[in-house]
Amino acid sequence: MVDGNHMIIDLHAHTRPYSDDSDLNPQELLQQAKRSGLDGICLTEHDFFWKEEDIAQLSHEHDFPIFAGV
Repeated sequence: MVDGNHMIIDLHAHTRPYSDDSDLNPQELLQQAKRSGLDGICLTEHDFFWKEEDIAQLSHEHDFPIFAGV
């Protein structure tokens, strides 16, 4: 959290193999997002919507807020 009241969340991120716009798998993307100081991320793939249970599992495994978009 930036100041306790705000979060920095990337609202447009892609992963391999669900998008040709990325060379990163979800785990690599999340590691880089955390290293970059982000507080959360939204996985917005082309023509693919992440299942709620898969997002919840990734979020729990990485202790990091993850949202699904398209």
